[in-house]
Amino acid sequence: MSTPDHLYRFVFEHANVRGEIVQLDDTYRSVLARREYPPVLQRLVGEALAAAALLTATLKFRGSLSLQIQGQGPLTLLLVQAGSDAGLRALARWDGELPTEGDLTALCKGGYLAITIDPEDVATAIRGSLHWSRAAWPPRSIRTFASRSSWQRGFG
Repeated sequence: MSTPDHLYRFVFEHANVRGEIVQLDDTYRSVLARREYPPVLQRLVGEALAAAALLTATLKFRGSLSLQIQGQGPLTLLLVQAGSDAGLRALARWDGELPTEGDLTALCKGGYLAITIDPEDVATAIRGSLHWSRAAWPPRSIRTFASRSSWQRGFG
C-alpha cells in the first residue's frame, strides 16, 4: 500500500519559524514507472520533484511552476512541472552511460537552472535563471539566485 502525497506545514510560534515538509511517494513512484531511470537519476528526479512541490506551495495564486535544469554533461535535461492544484510531473534526459554516483554538478556540466512561474490570470510568465560552474553550485548559488532581482517578465 502506498502512502499518499502530502504537504505538511508547521509553525514554531515562539521561535518565529515556519516551514513545509513534502511527502511524494505516489508521484515519485508514478514518474519512475513511466521510464526506467538509472539510480543516480532516480535520486535527482525525486529531489527536483520535492523542490518544485515546496516552491509551488509558497505561491499565493493559481498557476504553475516549472523547474528546468539543462546542461552539456551526461544529464542534458531535468524538468519538473508543478501546478497549484498539486499536480506534478517530471522527466529527465541523458546521453550515454551515467556514473553510479554523482551530484548535479558532475552530471550536468556547464548548465543552468531556470524557474518559470506562470500565473493563470496573467498574460506573461515570470522567469529567473542561474548559470553555474562546478565551483559555484549549491548551496551558496541557490541563496544568491533567490536573493537576486534577476526575475524577468515576458517569458512564456
